[in-house]
Amino acid sequence: MDLPLDGILETALYADDLDRAEAFYGGVLGLQRITRAGNRHVFFRCGDGVLLIFNAAETVKPPPA
Repeated sequence: MDLPLDGILETALYADDLDRAEAFYGGVLGLQRITRAGNRHVFFRCGDGVLLIFNAAETVKPPPA
């Protein structure tokens, strides 16, 4: 049975420099920032979906309690 692809809800990328990633995706591409957690991640609204950008070096650390 073939099901049509309806869209993509979330897309995750990794970036070493979240400041530069935020400047590009928010400033250059004009995406609306949803949230940012320090140097760990920044999330953007992208149409009906969400673009998740993580710093891999930070995501291997346990989250703060």
